[in-house]
Amino acid sequence: MKPIELAKALVQSVQDSEESKAYRAAKTRVDEHAAAKVMLDDFRAKQRTLYEKHLRGEEITEADQNELQKLMEIVSLNTYIREFLATEYALGQLLMDIQKVVDEGIGMSLNQDNVEKEMEV
Repeated sequence: MKPIELAKALVQSVQDSEESKAYRAAKTRVDEHAAAKVMLDDFRAKQRTLYEKHLRGEEITEADQNELQKLMEIVSLNTYIREFLATEYALGQLLMDIQKVVDEGIGMSLNQDNVEKEMEV
């Protein structure tokens, strides 16, 4: 089987996974509750703003970090958002595990020790 065909089969397998099903169900529940959706959208906007600031090389201040932390605490109180974030994390972990298997299988895995040493410099 060719790589693209295998990739399509992998996509189907991921879509059929429990992680993906739980994610889609949690996303639907958030979307059905306007207050939860607005809270999540506001939280994501703040995350994006700080990420873009980081990419531009601007300093992320302690106040920025505290604000994001407080928002996280607030949105985590919402059952629908908390469930969504947990399922999103689980699906993301599955995708990272798949990427790791592919990377290692084709010899592209990074030596974690070298990565950690480079980050110390």
